[in-house]
Amino acid sequence: MIGRNGAGKTSLLRSIATYDIAGFPTHLRVIHVEQEVKGTATTILDRVLKADVERTMLLAEEKKLLSLIDEKDKAAKDMKSEAALRTAAETESKASAKRLEKVYARMKEIDAWTAEARAASILSGLGFAVERQKAVCFFCCLYLLLFVVCCMKGEQTRRVENMNVIK
Repeated sequence: MIGRNGAGKTSLLRSIATYDIAGFPTHLRVIHVEQEVKGTATTILDRVLKADVERTMLLAEEKKLLSLIDEKDKAAKDMKSEAALRTAAETESKASAKRLEKVYARMKEIDAWTAEARAASILSGLGFAVERQKAVCFFCCLYLLLFVVCCMKGEQTRRVENMNVIK
């Protein structure tokens, strides 16, 4: 993609990767790797797992929904005398539970529960010992992240050269 600075190239790619564009096919798996990776005290394995944007978003939504359901269930129990408020809280809790079912269904489709094991296996195949995978990586090679995430998603990729981690 070519365009002037500030034309919205990165914003468009980010919107596609997070499925924010109405009508964009959700059956397509999109990976968006940032042009520049900011240094953080993150392990190599965690950095690879966070590069899977859809899985990361689903896990965050799961956490939010579980918290919301718990909150609404507690509120419903506390509102014994106020039937209308209790019914509203129960309805919101049921709606959140239905959305959570959809989140779990999508997580099952993308095999989110085995992502860590698959990423660790791929990193091991690339020569990263288990200890090294759990070591803090301030700057990881973008090609490494892209290669591992593509492999985790079962997509065919060409061999990527120079997949080294920069300390």
